[in-house]
Amino acid sequence: MDKLKGMLKISERDKKLLVVVLAVLIMALAYFFGFQNLSDQVDTLSTKKTTLETTQRDLKEKNNNKQKYVNDTMNYLKQYDNLLDRYAAGSTQPNSIDFFKSDTAFSYSSMFL
Repeated sequence: MDKLKGMLKISERDKKLLVVVLAVLIMALAYFFGFQNLSDQVDTLSTKKTTLETTQRDLKEKNNNKQKYVNDTMNYLKQYDNLLDRYAAGSTQPNSIDFFKSDTAFSYSSMFL
């Protein structure tokens, strides 16, 4: 038993060495488990930020031109309604083809595709 107690006694120098090794080990574990995870999250968030900034610029541009888009849509709807008003609902296929040939920019060959 005395031999065991003699083997368990650690000198002051060895205790200081163990404290330094444990401190280095704790810092290494903190780096591997803490800092690397945070670094990966920073990279992911910065990628998302870039994507969101691009989307924001696009939406701001669309919002600045909102009235133009609304006016264009209303103009196209009016043109569409005018075209439909000139087209009779009970027309036959030959009459419909003649209508599109004479009144629109469609080519005759594109109707049969």
